[in-house]
Amino acid sequence: MADTAGRFGYYARQNLLGTRLKNFKWYEWAVLAALTAMLFGGAALSPWGKALLKFEAAPAWIQAVFSVVAILAGAGFVLWQHHLQMRRDAQIRIENRVEAFEPLCGLIGQALWQMSHIQDAVDGRIPVEEVLETDVIIDDVSSLLEAMDRVNVHELPTAYLCAYFIDVRRVLRRMEIQLRRAAADWRVDSIDPRWKLQLHAAQEAKRQVSNTLHIFHNAMTSISRGERPELPI
Repeated sequence: MADTAGRFGYYARQNLLGTRLKNFKWYEWAVLAALTAMLFGGAALSPWGKALLKFEAAPAWIQAVFSVVAILAGAGFVLWQHHLQMRRDAQIRIENRVEAFEPLCGLIGQALWQMSHIQDAVDGRIPVEEVLETDVIIDDVSSLLEAMDRVNVHELPTAYLCAYFIDVRRVLRRMEIQLRRAAADWRVDSIDPRWKLQLHAAQEAKRQVSNTLHIFHNAMTSISRGERPELPI
């Protein structure tokens, strides 16, 4: 039992030493090499060091010591290169995730612009003709819906982002229907305010899309830092 415990302690110490060596930074290895050189240089210049050099076996011992130092330096360089490669790989993964997520934020940003434009027409901040006289805005909403329908929502980083994205599509689909009805009413009688009743959900749609865009922007910040997006409380 004592022998087993001793072997376990030995392997545990070896693993701990290996972990510490892997966590060394390049400048830590440089400092270690400099301190080692100073130690051996000081030892060689000391009286007992000079006496040691007079022995016949001294060159062999010196060669062995410097061989160990060279092995440690080589191992440190390899670990440093491995650390740099791991950092490069992690940065590439982050850049790929950001590149894949940015278009989704753009789609939701475009949806917010459309909902804001419709609400501006309802509130009288812009002429109604800009929204209802032609099918341009309606076609824009339809095109945006088609683009969002082509997105594989299951590839989004988290389930809550998937749910919010689907909600925006649902809001746009409902607004597309209301826009067509409002345009039909307005083109029959532009004085009759009934067309506004058809767009009764525009304000809530704008609020929902704005909230989703805020959440996606927060997610983008987390992804760019290499973190998992969390739902803001």
